[in-house]
Amino acid sequence: MALKQYNEIFLPKSYRPSEVETYMNDMHLEYFRHNLLKRRDMLQNEWEALNSEIHSSADIDIDMVDKAGRDVILFSNIKRLESIQKSIASIDSSLDDINTKKYGYCKKTGKPIGLKRLIVNPEAKFCVEAQEDLELTNNDEE
Repeated sequence: MALKQYNEIFLPKSYRPSEVETYMNDMHLEYFRHNLLKRRDMLQNEWEALNSEIHSSADIDIDMVDKAGRDVILFSNIKRLESIQKSIASIDSSLDDINTKKYGYCKKTGKPIGLKRLIVNPEAKFCVEAQEDLELTNNDEE
């Protein structure tokens, strides 16, 4: 059974992008769109659950040790919310790139990022070489 997608591209459930196909053809783009939307929905659900948990943890009269433990959990949840928001923004950027057919190409060099890299990390913005340069530059600044 095939999955119907937004732009009338039909993907078989077992479809995986292949190196023998033209890079970032409509099937590739639809595959990544589907995976990004699925990941975005999962993150959005996690964000809503965490946000609800944070707002529902009322400050009741508890001892200092329990309060300290709860504060650590609260801080951890807030950091996770921030991480989720960054991931959702990155996914939205990738979805925009799919819509403009710029997805899969390095933001620095314009070279293909590569299917293997995108399958592992569909939010990747840089090819391996550019990512390594970026990480070396950031490490030099620290």
